[in-house]
Amino acid sequence: MVISLIAIFSLLFLNRGTKVKVKDELDVVEQELREEKNLNAKYSRILEANSMDEVNISQLEDNIEMLLSQEDLTTEQERFLKSQQSLLKSIKDSVTMMNQADQFMMDSINELFEDNFELQSDIDSMRSVWRLKDKERQQELRRLRLVLDMKSEQLQYKDKVQVITFMSSKGKKVHYIGEVVNEKANGGGIGIWSTGGKYQGDWENNQRHGEGRYEWSNDHVYEGEFKNDVREGEGTYFWPTGERYEGEWADDKRSGLGTLYDKNGNIQYQGKWKNDKVVD
Repeated sequence: MVISLIAIFSLLFLNRGTKVKVKDELDVVEQELREEKNLNAKYSRILEANSMDEVNISQLEDNIEMLLSQEDLTTEQERFLKSQQSLLKSIKDSVTMMNQADQFMMDSINELFEDNFELQSDIDSMRSVWRLKDKERQQELRRLRLVLDMKSEQLQYKDKVQVITFMSSKGKKVHYIGEVVNEKANGGGIGIWSTGGKYQGDWENNQRHGEGRYEWSNDHVYEGEFKNDVREGEGTYFWPTGERYEGEWADDKRSGLGTLYDKNGNIQYQGKWKNDKVVD
């Protein structure tokens, strides 16, 4: 756009100078008009060649320098080209200032991004520390709750634990220490028989009921399930000599599927049992 205006102004100035000369010397002016027309056409081609959206200012300066080097320039033409040269210099300086301003803005934006990145890193670090501390606090809180629950259970258990004496289902005296509900052995506890036997496990209404371990005075041992004070369900019986039976029980006897092992752990019999005897 700037180059197009230059061309129009150039034509106006050149034509106006020519009209003044025509008044003095018509013949000379006619010849000069033809020469100026050709020269102006040359200028127009050079200027139009540089009319583009992104004008190369340095190239325009070179073109004007080339035009100024022409020997057949009039005073008006030279003055016009020099004015355009000054205008290009101003434009070039403005473009330089704008580029510097853009660079300053980009540097400022980059600096802000760097500051923001560092700030975000600090925030992320603080969040990580906070999460770690919060996790530690939660773990400590859970631990304290478990301790509190255990203390509460111990207090409740302490209130329930008593020492009582009663007769077993087979008429033997039992000294019992453990949980007592309704003045009877209910829950976990230990019972010692007057015959020397000892049971540790679950109780219900003064009877062995649930999981437990009974030791006879002759060192025989049973570990397993009880029901209504007798062996019932799955259990293991150990002899002092090392043999053992693993399997099912019913009404205090080996009944169901079971395996008998010798003292070395070898299977002596594996199969069905009934009333403490092997079923053929």
